[in-house]
Amino acid sequence: MGYASRSGRSGSSTSSAQIKVLEERIEQKDREARDANDRHREELAARLEAQERAFEEIQKKQQEELEALKKIQEEKNEAWTKKQKKTDNLLDFLLRAQATQQATQ
Repeated sequence: MGYASRSGRSGSSTSSAQIKVLEERIEQKDREARDANDRHREELAARLEAQERAFEEIQKKQQEELEALKKIQEEKNEAWTKKQKKTDNLLDFLLRAQATQQATQ
């Protein structure tokens, strides 16, 4: 019986050592998982920041293009207005000339 009790104690001590090793492994895996999670979050944050910068750059370029198009349209409108005014003036002149010619006949 003395032998059985010694082996029982030895088994218990081995189990405690194994449990301690397993607990340490679990703690290590938890630390590794947290570290991996932190790295992943940092990578995602960096990617998000890069995407935000790219988006802002695209918005800026689109705004510049829109402003350029607005300016071109304004210039076209001004040119059309000037041309229309010249046409109206010419038409007024011709109508007055015709009225004068008809009045003298």
